[in-house]
Amino acid sequence: MELKILEAGPPTRVALIGRLDVAGVGAVETRFVAATATQRRPVIVDVSELTFIGSLGIGMIVGAAHALKRHGAGMVLLDPQPFIERIFDVTHMGEAVPVVHGIEAALRSIGEP
Repeated sequence: MELKILEAGPPTRVALIGRLDVAGVGAVETRFVAATATQRRPVIVDVSELTFIGSLGIGMIVGAAHALKRHGAGMVLLDPQPFIERIFDVTHMGEAVPVVHGIEAALRSIGEP
C-alpha cells in the first residue's frame, strides 16, 4: 500500500495505491490522517489505483472525511475502479465521501474554482 501526496493544496490531493486492507491501513493511516483530516482544508483522494478496500480502509477514509466536515472542509474520492465505487454505493459511505469522476468534478464538489 502506498500513499502519495500529489499536492499540498489547497485543495490537498493525495493518492492511495494498492490494497487498503488491514496491512494497508496499518502502513498508511497515520500519514493519511496527517495529510488530510488535520489540515482542515478540502481534500481530493485519488483512488484510481486502489485495487481493494476493506472495512478498516473505509473507516479510515470516512473518519478523515467526518473530521474535515467538522471544520467546514470536504473530501471526495476521485476516479475509483467500478468495484470500489460499488462498495461506497452499497454501504452508503458515498454520502459521507462523494465519489466523482474527473478533476473538474472533484474541484466543483469541494467548492474550489
